[in-house]
Amino acid sequence: PEMTSSPTNRSDPEPDRIKSFLVANPHHLETVFEELLAEQHIGELLKRRPDLLETIILNYADLSIIDKWKSANPRNRASNSKPILPSHDSSGDVREYVRRFESLQALSTSLPPMNPRDSTLSSAERVPSPQSTQSLVKLTKSNSEILLRLASSISHQTCRESVAKKIISSARRLLLADRCSLFLVDHDRKELYSTLGDSDSDSDSEEEKEMDPRQTKFHKNTDEVVLERQESSSSLQLISPPALSYSSPPVEVAEISKKEKKTIGKEVRFDMHRGIAGYVATTGRAVNIENAYESPWFNRSVDMETGYRTRSLLCLPISYGRRVLGVAQLVNKLSVPSIFTADDEKLFSQFAVFCGIALHKAIILERLVNEQQKHNLLLEMLSYHSQATDEELNEFLELPVPEAHEFLGGLSSFAFDPHELPNEASVVFATLRMFLDLGLVKRFSIPYETLCRFILTVRRNYRRVPYHNFQHAVTVAHFIYALAQNCGLCSYVNDYQLAGLFVGALCHDLDHRGTNNDYQRAARTPLAALYSTAILEHHHLQFAAFILTTPGHNIFAQLPRTEYRQVLEIIEQAILATDLASHFNNLPRMREIFKPDSVMDDSPEAARLLRSLVMTCSDLSNLIKPWPLSLKLAVMVCDEFCSQGDKEKMMGRVPMDLMDREKMDQMPRLQVGFIDHVSKPALRLLVQIFPLSAPLLEVLEENRSHWVEYHAQQYPDHPPIG
Repeated sequence: PEMTSSPTNRSDPEPDRIKSFLVANPHHLETVFEELLAEQHIGELLKRRPDLLETIILNYADLSIIDKWKSANPRNRASNSKPILPSHDSSGDVREYVRRFESLQALSTSLPPMNPRDSTLSSAERVPSPQSTQSLVKLTKSNSEILLRLASSISHQTCRESVAKKIISSARRLLLADRCSLFLVDHDRKELYSTLGDSDSDSDSEEEKEMDPRQTKFHKNTDEVVLERQESSSSLQLISPPALSYSSPPVEVAEISKKEKKTIGKEVRFDMHRGIAGYVATTGRAVNIENAYESPWFNRSVDMETGYRTRSLLCLPISYGRRVLGVAQLVNKLSVPSIFTADDEKLFSQFAVFCGIALHKAIILERLVNEQQKHNLLLEMLSYHSQATDEELNEFLELPVPEAHEFLGGLSSFAFDPHELPNEASVVFATLRMFLDLGLVKRFSIPYETLCRFILTVRRNYRRVPYHNFQHAVTVAHFIYALAQNCGLCSYVNDYQLAGLFVGALCHDLDHRGTNNDYQRAARTPLAALYSTAILEHHHLQFAAFILTTPGHNIFAQLPRTEYRQVLEIIEQAILATDLASHFNNLPRMREIFKPDSVMDDSPEAARLLRSLVMTCSDLSNLIKPWPLSLKLAVMVCDEFCSQGDKEKMMGRVPMDLMDREKMDQMPRLQVGFIDHVSKPALRLLVQIFPLSAPLLEVLEENRSHWVEYHAQQYPDHPPIG
């Protein structure tokens, strides 16, 4: 770095030689001091050139060298001769800059260098310009790097308390303040609060805290000065109480301590409209007090009690956007003169930008953690209330499971329907029997108690809606059971796929709300916000996974990891396949693969499409029940659809005819249309794969004819259905 020589000595070659030597060998600065004291040639030169010596010291000296010189030469400190380190009355002691630099450098050592050059600052970055010694921002070129390092240090903190600690320690050392306090703003309660005092910060070691009796938990004696910065001037003026927009005039610290402040454990709170901190919090404007004792609003009682003397004070806001998040309060500048300058305000304002971001991030993270804890609590409550009780479980553990032929209509018949069973207990027993007959209990080593608990919990989590309830779920699962018992399904699927299909069918409508996917989107329900496609199906899938992962419910816990994941994938495919939109997307490809009188492809795609087709036909199996039962189920479907239509009307929407209670005369025509365009094409493909299921297609055709007759009988004035 360049060192400026005095114009009067520009012809002297010795300074340039010394300068070059020290630039190349900065560690020899100590030798300079030694030769100066020994009055060698170089010492004589530096005596003649105090400006050169000052420049050298400001370039290279640190506190250790200065302290060594002071301790070794007490006579020079007491001498009346011209000081080697000249004092600048307008800017404070040069030692302040050395100390400030060392303090900032110490702060930055806690982080790795931003690049390999950052660990060693060039000497040019250490030289304060004589024309700018009043400005710390202009003092060194390293301020931006230091601020970035401090910002990085603060940004690594994840909670408000740790951010506050970093702000306190960094601000105190950044501005060379004796003490620092940070008050956060509670906008909801209109209060300032702090859980940290100056001694809570991590800026000092425990030994330093013990050695300094002035370190107190909270610094409270600065809250009573109410000032206003004039926009046209850098000076601060006192304003009288009537000019304040507070509901009552400022009160002294003793009153606030007794009446206004509320302490909860380590936390201190007080009204944000009181005191200097409150003024800064409500206005967002900085307050700088050069002499606290000259202020008529300052109360000395706390100083008198603690023995601490407050001289200068700087109070500044920490904001994020236009919202003040906190107020930093720094006390007693450790320099000569001991006041905070406008440049201190400017430097802290730059630092406060990063502090505001860090505080805002910490607040958001705390809210997220809080919401996560609420979510976990709700899950815990849901898990408790959605699980089968021990009383329910014991009821089924104590009773034998009836055989398939003992159920009304015969469990293995496609005509069986759980809606015809006398009670829900019979439905649960029917489900248990199907698990046993399919060999799933033995194949997967499912404990009987676990199986009972799983089925009972699944039942508990189906809502009491007209159609999409637990009986419907068992109906869908029963179709897969009947297909395996009567039509050779097990020839096309292995044990894992069969288990995935059956469990997927049992869980495919878990927590169904009685409304479809279109309604979820129109009503902008929370489910619609979670899933963009197959909204309800994804919800059913997540609920099934939730039950399976609940302790005591995992019926596949005995499986190895690979097989377990395979079963879960089949369950996922099975549940998502019940979305008719997915079926229509797959239908063209199904027609290509499942051609009449052709051998089915054994590719993974064909196997997946086969399982999807089975799930679709199972979900629509109410249409292939005997006519009286099929009619009863259709009325249940319409009842649920009309309930959704009523909700849509309340939203100002026009529901589909099938969901409009005022258009129930259209139900037969709509049922026939659904059979022709949805059920029959799917069932024909199924019959091509499983010829033994052909009677189901005949039942479907008979029910279509019954709907045509029903329409003619109920609505003779309507045009006939073709």
